[in-house]
Amino acid sequence: LYAQPVIDVDTGATTGVELLLRWHHPTLGLLAPDEFLELAESCDVAGWLGEWVLDRAAAISVLWSQQDSLSDFRLAVNLSPRQLAATDVVAAVSRALDRHGASPADFLVEITESVELASRPRAAAQVRGLLELGLSVGIDDFGSGFANMSYLRDLPVDVIKVDRALVSLEPTGHEEAILRAVTSVARAIGADVVLEGVERLEQLDLARRCGVQHAQGYLFGEPAPVGPRRPVGRVPQRG
Repeated sequence: LYAQPVIDVDTGATTGVELLLRWHHPTLGLLAPDEFLELAESCDVAGWLGEWVLDRAAAISVLWSQQDSLSDFRLAVNLSPRQLAATDVVAAVSRALDRHGASPADFLVEITESVELASRPRAAAQVRGLLELGLSVGIDDFGSGFANMSYLRDLPVDVIKVDRALVSLEPTGHEEAILRAVTSVARAIGADVVLEGVERLEQLDLARRCGVQHAQGYLFGEPAPVGPRRPVGRVPQRG
């Protein structure tokens, strides 16, 4: 597992991390999920991988909580469409939490926006089951697919993670209008907004102007191997 910090836009404090799966391939080097998850699913090991991630996340949360309070800190874990549709995610999460004595309040489960929950009752039921366990639920890559508003309508979403494609490295007025609209909708339903893919101070400035609460990206820290201490993001200063 790798971890990338999520920071508070106003204070610069690190408020969480997104846990990311990587494969150290013996000949191809370090591979991101989009380079091997499809293969994992075709070999029928995606379910095992998903459970491994959940188990490690629970263990890591306990380790970090022993060193520092996680009261204002959440670990975000991604769930794949296959996990939601074909495995008992609620049971897997419950087992991981019980095995390590982890608190569900320390976790944010991210559902990719391309998952068609409205047409998959089983997946939607599992998301509600996770909410009942006490985990937070977020929509990942918001704006990259076509189910945006149906997600907000059908699920009590806690976090909206805005896809990096909606905000370029040199933000335009048009992009600012879109981000303001998303933030306004999120505020109306009681959800936080995280702007993904922030690489430049201009994008951070935009997030602040639009009322975005949190941001994530290479500007604050690249994904790094999970260690015994929780990561701390950095906010670079101008000049």
